[in-house]
Amino acid sequence: MLVRTDDPRSTPAWFTTFADMNMLLMVFFIMLFSLLSADKSRYLPLRERLEGVSGRRPAGDEPATGHSSEGARSLGTLLERFERREPAEPETLRAGDHEMLLQRIAEGTLLTVGGGVDSFPEGGWMLSASQRDALAGVKRWLEGRRNVIEVRGHTSANLEDSVILEADGRVRRFGPDDLERPDRMRAANHSLLSWLRAEEVRKFLAERHPELDDRVRVPELRLRVRAEGYARAVADSAVPARRPLNRRIEILVTPEIPEN
Repeated sequence: MLVRTDDPRSTPAWFTTFADMNMLLMVFFIMLFSLLSADKSRYLPLRERLEGVSGRRPAGDEPATGHSSEGARSLGTLLERFERREPAEPETLRAGDHEMLLQRIAEGTLLTVGGGVDSFPEGGWMLSASQRDALAGVKRWLEGRRNVIEVRGHTSANLEDSVILEADGRVRRFGPDDLERPDRMRAANHSLLSWLRAEEVRKFLAERHPELDDRVRVPELRLRVRAEGYARAVADSAVPARRPLNRRIEILVTPEIPEN
C-alpha cells in the first residue's frame, strides 16, 4: 500500500520527530568532522586566552616584576613548550648543573627536583645552589598563574636518609651512632625529613631572592605541602646506587584554582 506524503493526514505522528532527530544527528557528525580536521594553529590564540581564565595570565598582561636571568628565562621557555605539546612524553630538562624530570600526569604537571645527579644528601633537607637556580627558573614559569601548587617531599627507605626528633624538639640527622640504638627503627623519622625537604621548597617559592635575580613570590594561599616519606619510592632503596633517585622533591601544578 502506498502512502501519500503530500497529504498531512497520511503522515504518521512520529515521522516529524524522526526526521528532526536524523537532521540533528547529521549536523552533529558534520560538526565533529570539521573539528577533527581543523587547523589547530588557528585556535592557539583562543586556547591561550582560555588558559588565562583558568589559571594562566593572558599574553601581554605579565606583571612588572620578574627574572632577568637568561638561564631562568630559558628554563621557563622550555617548560612552556613542554606544556603546549599534546601529547607530552616525560622529558628531562637541564637548568645549569641541575636536571629536572618533567611529566604530565592525571593530577596535573609534575616537576621532580633532586634525585639522580643532584639529589639531597642522606638526612639533608637544605637546597643546594643548583637546586635553588633551577627553582628560580621554575618560579618564572609559575609567574602569573593562579593554580594551586603541591610540593611533595620524598626520602629513601634506608635509615641514614632520615632524621631524629629529640625530646626537646630539636631535629638532627640520623647519624652513624644511631645505627647502634636498639630503638633505631622507631627513632628514624622519614616522614619528618620528607616534610622538611618539601617545606624548604615551599619557602623558596613563597619568597623573593634578589641574589638570584628572582623577584617572583608565589602566594601562600596557592601552596601546600605533603610529606610522602618513602611511600612513593621510584627506586629500590636496598641498592645504594639507586637510593639518590628517591631523595627528591616533586612540584605538582594542579588545575585547582583557589576561591580567593
